[in-house]
Amino acid sequence: MGYTHYWRQPEAVDADKFAAFTKKVAMIIRVADDAGIPLGNVMGQGSPELTEKMVSFNGFAQFGYESFVLENGEEFSFCKTAQRPYDAVVTAVLICLKREFGDDFQVSSDGSWLDWTEGRNLYAETFGVEVIESEVFSSVSTN
Repeated sequence: MGYTHYWRQPEAVDADKFAAFTKKVAMIIRVADDAGIPLGNVMGQGSPELTEKMVSFNGFAQFGYESFVLENGEEFSFCKTAQRPYDAVVTAVLICLKREFGDDFQVSSDGSWLDWTEGRNLYAETFGVEVIESEVFSSVSTN
C-alpha cells in the first residue's frame, strides 16, 4: 500500500465538456512546470498526453511513481503518488475535476485536506481561485 488517490465515474461525461477540462489541465501542467515540477508521459519522459478523451502524465524519473491516467468513461481508476512532487499536480487536477464535473465523479484519497495543500495552491495559482475544504471534501471522501 502507499499514498493513493482514487476516482470513480458512473458514466461518461459530455465529450465537449471533457475536452474543455483537458485544456484546463494543460494550464495546470504549465504552471507546475514553471514551478519546477516537470511532467512527462506515462513513461516519465516526453510530454504529458492530453486528448479529448484522456489525461495522462507522470513525473520525470526523479519525481514520478505511478502514472495518472484519467479516461472519460472509465469506471474506476487510481494513482499511487507516494506524495512525490507530482502529487501536487495530481491533486490539482482532481480539484479541477470536481469543480468542473461535481458529482459526475467521486474522488477519494489516502490524504487529508492538509495533504492536498500543494495541489490547492497550484490550482489557486493557475486559476486565481482559492479552494475551500467544503468544495472538495464535501464530495471527496478520504480513506
